[in-house]
Amino acid sequence: MSHGIIFTGMDSESTLSRAAGAYRLRTWLSQNGYNVEIIDYFNHFTKKEIRKLCKKYINNDTLFVGVSATFFYGTDHINFLFKEIKKHYPNLKTIIGGTESELVGLNSKIVDKFFWGYAEDAMLHYLDFLTGKRSDDLNWIPYKDSVAINAEQGFKNDSSNLTVEWEPEDIINTNNLPIEISRGCIFRCRFCQYPLLGKKKNDYIRDENNLADEFRRNYELFGITNYSFSDDTFNDNIVKLEHVANAIAKSGVKITYSCFLRADLLANFPEMIPILSETGIVAAQFGLESFNETAKKVVGKGMNTEKQLLAIKNLKNYSPVWTFTGMIIGLPGESIEDINRSQQWFVDQKNEYFNDWGWYPLGIKKNSMTRKSEFDINYEKWGYTILDDSNHCTDWKNEFMTSEESRKLSHKLNLETIMIKKSKRVFGTVGLWHASELVGLGLSVEDIINDNVGSDVLIQIQEKIERNTRDYKLMKLKGTEEDSYISTFFSKIKKLF
Repeated sequence: MSHGIIFTGMDSESTLSRAAGAYRLRTWLSQNGYNVEIIDYFNHFTKKEIRKLCKKYINNDTLFVGVSATFFYGTDHINFLFKEIKKHYPNLKTIIGGTESELVGLNSKIVDKFFWGYAEDAMLHYLDFLTGKRSDDLNWIPYKDSVAINAEQGFKNDSSNLTVEWEPEDIINTNNLPIEISRGCIFRCRFCQYPLLGKKKNDYIRDENNLADEFRRNYELFGITNYSFSDDTFNDNIVKLEHVANAIAKSGVKITYSCFLRADLLANFPEMIPILSETGIVAAQFGLESFNETAKKVVGKGMNTEKQLLAIKNLKNYSPVWTFTGMIIGLPGESIEDINRSQQWFVDQKNEYFNDWGWYPLGIKKNSMTRKSEFDINYEKWGYTILDDSNHCTDWKNEFMTSEESRKLSHKLNLETIMIKKSKRVFGTVGLWHASELVGLGLSVEDIINDNVGSDVLIQIQEKIERNTRDYKLMKLKGTEEDSYISTFFSKIKKLF
């Protein structure tokens, strides 16, 4: 019995990571009486296989078919799925959820509802409405050729319980899972489009026992000891770090993890560093955004750069930690010459502070329905002129460049970085997720930091991805006409080796 089916996946073909949003929603709805079937690796299923999945899992109790689109942008797959639903199952609702994104090529006429943002309470409300448990529908807003809800406004979305109950059927064949410790951020950086900004310390944080239970359950069921903490700022404050340390101790599981950190907080509170080390940190991503003093002050990150760099160096010297930072192109007061000088600094620092870095063009989303930044709302105040607002990401111009020039420059610098890194290792730049995956494969942090990663690791990752995909498809298609075909195909392949 499935009240709903959610298709999900990762657009990247080179990662072992799983997107947790659909699984979090499944857990929450199950706790409230609704059963949801998850179909992961959506982009790996053919059209014929998608038809078979619908036939297998849709029943008289099914209310909706949805797609979690935070990390999946395959609109060809989404369009085909929803056309099938409208043709063969016209009574079902078609839903897209996740972080608001453009989804280029999407036929929004066949999408009944968009749920943007953390949607636990909004989705529960809607299912209760569909089943007659409550009479009031959600307050839908016109959106493209459909309607949408900002699921982060007017809903409680209690963060004390953020459990994701992974199941054996999910085939967790990797020692790396995402996990939420809390939601929101205590800061309000002017470019930031994340939700729950400016929260008070320890708002939207999980219950200690709830977190310990998830660590323990994942270890007992799947042997998981390595995590990607998805918090916007993990080191909000000392109390939160101690809270997590207590949860880890209660679970009885020794873990490692990657996370997002603020360098200025490490500088102001150096006592955080031993706690991070003792709780198992192996990789960290910082958001320095800029070395330009004007730009830093404008966005809300005005601490002296040298103090921040010293704090990062102290973290790395205390125990091995792989580090990454993101830099933004297009901030007020920062010229192209400034950015090129910063790129050269990264090249010259030779892993002393950062093992990898990435450049990102500033995004202004003037017409976004949800998650608007200060720059999105008051762009003129900060020196931006809008050139074209017909797309999800607005084309802009400031005193130094246009948005198109910022995109081209970010591409150029990132390609340059990749080529520099490839001269020392078998692959280009490494992101936070990739570093965490490498630890999950059993590599030491020291080897990752020192680029001691051979080509055999790339082969191992690709083989694992292919094996996970194959096993998952076999399991989901079991009992359909595709089942016998796929089993026969892989048995023939196996005989060749």
